[in-house]
Amino acid sequence: MKTCNGQVACEPFKVRHVEAEVSRGFASAAQKRSLTGLVVVFPDFEGRYSPGGTIYVQSDQFATNWAGKDYELEGKRFIIVPLSSVQLYQPPSDA
Repeated sequence: MKTCNGQVACEPFKVRHVEAEVSRGFASAAQKRSLTGLVVVFPDFEGRYSPGGTIYVQSDQFATNWAGKDYELEGKRFIIVPLSSVQLYQPPSDA
């Protein structure tokens, strides 16, 4: 099983709510300035992202349409992340 069309299958976000941060009297979403790691479930077609590796996306992406669509296949729960949202990638430790 591999993802295609510029996407990668990853575990869903664990936090799906806005965390407020107050700075100088103004509240903002703490996720705006942080990255969240999502573990790769299925490799992509091109072979760049391996299962067990971690992609990092902006933490506020949990509110996007793609982040809210959970799928389950072969006993694994995942979301489909567009590669345009991937900021960093850490290969699995055994790679």
